[in-house]
Amino acid sequence: MPSWRPETISVSVSVVIPVSTLRERLISPSMYSTNLRLPSMKASATSCWGGSTTGCEEMTETRTWPAQLEARLRERMPGRAIRVINAGIPTYDAHMSWIDYALRLHKLEPDVVAIYHGINDLGTHVRGGPEIAPLANYSGRPMEPFLFEGDAKKHTLLEDVRAVFGHSQLVRLLDDAWKRLRAKPDAGIAEPDPGGLAAFEATYRALVRQIQASGAAALPVTFEVAWPGAFEPADQRKVDASFEIYLSHGIRSKEVGKKILERYNDSIRRVAAEEHAEVCELDGKVPADRRHFLDCCHFTEEGNRIVADVLLRSVAPLLETRAVRAAPAALHR
Repeated sequence: MPSWRPETISVSVSVVIPVSTLRERLISPSMYSTNLRLPSMKASATSCWGGSTTGCEEMTETRTWPAQLEARLRERMPGRAIRVINAGIPTYDAHMSWIDYALRLHKLEPDVVAIYHGINDLGTHVRGGPEIAPLANYSGRPMEPFLFEGDAKKHTLLEDVRAVFGHSQLVRLLDDAWKRLRAKPDAGIAEPDPGGLAAFEATYRALVRQIQASGAAALPVTFEVAWPGAFEPADQRKVDASFEIYLSHGIRSKEVGKKILERYNDSIRRVAAEEHAEVCELDGKVPADRRHFLDCCHFTEEGNRIVADVLLRSVAPLLETRAVRAAPAALHR
């Protein structure tokens, strides 16, 4: 049982963390408070955004690529307080990260935000992306489209139950399996959908602009997928099956899914160029084999090492050219 000391920091997500026991996790199972930026340290903070491919919940903290990146940054910049915040949350796509950053996590005041999204965004591709429509609250007051207050529509009990269970990863996997069983062999799109591509790019651009508006440097990272890859037959079946999980929302084949991810990477590069942000090219850098991938997109410890090395070459120069920012007053309470 850890000992609690009087000095604590209060975070805007209603979590109070003792300075002496920063081994508890913050906000989500994959956001490690070991990496939380402490105001007394005046640390340079890098936040890594993404889904489970960033969170790396299948391994211990020190083996994740955000933790390995932190270790390499400290080696490169000795004497400087460095924190890398693992903000990867399983099932999150670019739209969800945009909401989370806009509403809460900008308050951590990172200096650099690395964005690693792609495969989870396949889930909304055939619907033209998540709907971003004007909303009104119960009084009819217009709201920003990304807020979670909801509109004035009365929800049925069935809709509420679906919303609750829709956040369960197990339920989602079972639902995806059922959809695959019912799907016709020729069902789904055979080429990337223009509307889905446009929606991804618009959402990604909004996320980059939100980060930049907070004073941080946005670092878009192209997505890496290990398909078809170079695997033994048993591992190839595992990789194929894992990729198909992300394709159950109206995408006909793995080949189409790969094309969509390639187009997503094109969008990431275009957004970076147009928003004057550096892009980190991870696509094609991690060998697509059993030594580096657990499945179609999740890295082994060795794969995470390569990811950290690639990110280091982009993050370190950004940190070296930025002054350490003052800690927000809210964290001094």
